[in-house]
Amino acid sequence: MDDQPDNDVEKLDLSSAVTIDGLCVDMCSPKERDEQIRCDDLSTFEKGNPPEAFIIKRYQRSAADHKLDIPSEIRPLGVLRMTQLYLEQHVIDLDECGPDPRFNPPRVPDFLDLYNFFWNRARMIRNDFTLQNYRGGGRHHVIAMDVHERIARFFILCEHELIENPKFIEQQNMEQLGKSSPFEAEFAGYFILLHLDKASAVLKFTKRLPRSILHSTFVQFAMAAFVARHTNDYVAFFRLVRQASLLQACLLHRYFPLARSDALGCMARVYRHPYPLEPLVRLLCFDSLQHAATVVGLHGLALSADGASVVFGTADFVADKVPVTCSDVYVRSKQGDWRRRDVCRGVTEYDPDKYPLLPRQIQETEMDERRRLYPTRPLYNDPFSKFTLEDAQPNSDIHQLRRVGTSSASLEAPPPPVLAEPLSSAPPPPPPRPLTTVFGSKKPPVVDEMGVIPGLSKLTEIEQRQKRLQQDKQRLLDEIAKRQHKIDDAAAIAKQKEADAAAIAAATRKAQEAAAAKEAKEAAAKEAAAKAAKEAADKEAAAEKKRVELERKEAAKRESERREALKAKYEIQALGQTWLRINFDSHDAVVARSNAMLKQEHDEVARAQRLAVQKLRFALWRKMVSRQQRP
Repeated sequence: MDDQPDNDVEKLDLSSAVTIDGLCVDMCSPKERDEQIRCDDLSTFEKGNPPEAFIIKRYQRSAADHKLDIPSEIRPLGVLRMTQLYLEQHVIDLDECGPDPRFNPPRVPDFLDLYNFFWNRARMIRNDFTLQNYRGGGRHHVIAMDVHERIARFFILCEHELIENPKFIEQQNMEQLGKSSPFEAEFAGYFILLHLDKASAVLKFTKRLPRSILHSTFVQFAMAAFVARHTNDYVAFFRLVRQASLLQACLLHRYFPLARSDALGCMARVYRHPYPLEPLVRLLCFDSLQHAATVVGLHGLALSADGASVVFGTADFVADKVPVTCSDVYVRSKQGDWRRRDVCRGVTEYDPDKYPLLPRQIQETEMDERRRLYPTRPLYNDPFSKFTLEDAQPNSDIHQLRRVGTSSASLEAPPPPVLAEPLSSAPPPPPPRPLTTVFGSKKPPVVDEMGVIPGLSKLTEIEQRQKRLQQDKQRLLDEIAKRQHKIDDAAAIAKQKEADAAAIAAATRKAQEAAAAKEAKEAAAKEAAAKAAKEAADKEAAAEKKRVELERKEAAKRESERREALKAKYEIQALGQTWLRINFDSHDAVVARSNAMLKQEHDEVARAQRLAVQKLRFALWRKMVSRQQRP
């Protein structure tokens, strides 16, 4: 049997496939970069000098005349991570940095343009990973997982920010990124939230999770949302929305309309009395009273006379599909002062003391790649990443890099706080006066039997008392300094609380202003629609009047022509009668026949006139009825 050839085709996994290691040391290969410059095919965000610092490899499909699996065209792991960091720190927040002079004329970039640019370049980053077999079943590396996780966070954020833009096409890349990432629990929770309506997929996914991941806060939160959604527990679902982090809220946001519809349908079946609108706003996480009233109206439910309550049980519930809109209060406000680049790093999802450190293997891989491929190139700036086996405590420092008055350039980590100088001690007491005199006398001192100068012991006691007073004073000064430090710390905490309250109030005020602006816009739209309807009605009435006038003129013209024809006919008949009278004896017969013909024509004319009058009366009646029916 060993001599027989084996004709079965064995299925090989990706781990045994031939791998390619990229050799391109720039964000874009020189060949492609020169081609784009020669054809003037650069994006606005890629214009600058030197070109290699701005141009990024764009997404392309493999073709016969364009091969992708060329090592010199593929970027290695370190360059791919550098490209992703460049997109995070220098591109995705450009709409918050004022007008960009690279546009003609200069303007603030639209976020959709930034998204499309990021989506194209990030897709090619993922493609370069795939070409090097860094995918499911193939090779694994922490850099590939880190970059994929950052890209996925950005797409989750964009799903909420761009949901109302009609040009936005939802693109998500929630692949399973392996089981060695420090952020694995976070992304396991995202997978469950992304598939809340697919029970079989969620249950199959959770069966494969390790116990440590299954009991993490991210997965427990996602499973609670999953259970609330499938049991129609809208109270628990929207309670979780209020407790959710930014990216968790972005994923739950897609289920808001359906969850609200289910909740209103359940309340419509149960309640038979008005339900206050204000508690409903918080219960179902509406942004405002107007927002709640609009959604309630779309479901066929009416409001009370004062508009403060929803009246259930009076009309048929309509389960129409309600469009998804952005939520400023329950999603956007969770971003706070963080930029999009901070969201890509995941700092909005962790407490300051629980932010995971990146594996040291990332630095080791980048340093080894630098020694092999580009040893003379300076290190790129990455002040936000913190790795294991460092002396610093990155978990708290990573949350202090906020966007307060920053530009699009990378922020450097803030310097450590400078401690205030301790309070200076009190000046030393003056030295004792020389004992050449006693109490200011110029006489030599008198010595008693014991060999002690009289009054010297008193002077020593005074000096000791002064020393004790000085020590007590120093101790009091130290206590005052400690109390002052405590007061300063309390004031700083109170100031921080006031700043947080002010930020929340500003966000609430901004949401209210946005709602008021939206209401004003809707009122203006309604007014414009009413005005347009009135103008259309006026134009229609004028056209109808003109048509009637034309018909009247045409009728008058036809009547005039008829009269002229009759007149000519009568003249011809008179001439004929005269001719007959002169030439024929049967004049009476001819006259009788002529009279009969005239009578017949007269009857036909009269019948046509009566029909025309009836048509005119019917047209006038129809116009009158249509005006009466018009609101």
